[in-house]
Amino acid sequence: VQFIENTDRALVDKMLRMRDFIDLIVPRGGAGLINLVTEKATMPVVSGGVGVCHTYVDRSADIDKAVAIAFNAKVQRPTVCNALDTLLVHTDIAERYLPLVVAEWAKAGVEMHCDERALSILKLN
Repeated sequence: VQFIENTDRALVDKMLRMRDFIDLIVPRGGAGLINLVTEKATMPVVSGGVGVCHTYVDRSADIDKAVAIAFNAKVQRPTVCNALDTLLVHTDIAERYLPLVVAEWAKAGVEMHCDERALSILKLN
């Protein structure tokens, strides 16, 4: 296993043609990079696809830190492959945590789709 630390995208095109030296490529990035690698690689590619990234907030979490983490994961760069798609919250802290994170997401225009329990908590606040 080898990690390439050079972030120059021009290097990707060269690497995709280096079948004699590279056995397998696992692209990490947005849909554009994954599509490029899948289409042009001369060696096998393992692609995890894009999206469905989860964050779990446990009952022992520091609430303020968990709000900041969820905000950053969802809002900072929403089009990248590791942007937050699903937020899972332990039931013991849901009533305290959900209103706080939703208030922050609302400032950024985030649209939420909630299950019935989360929706009932948010309607109370």
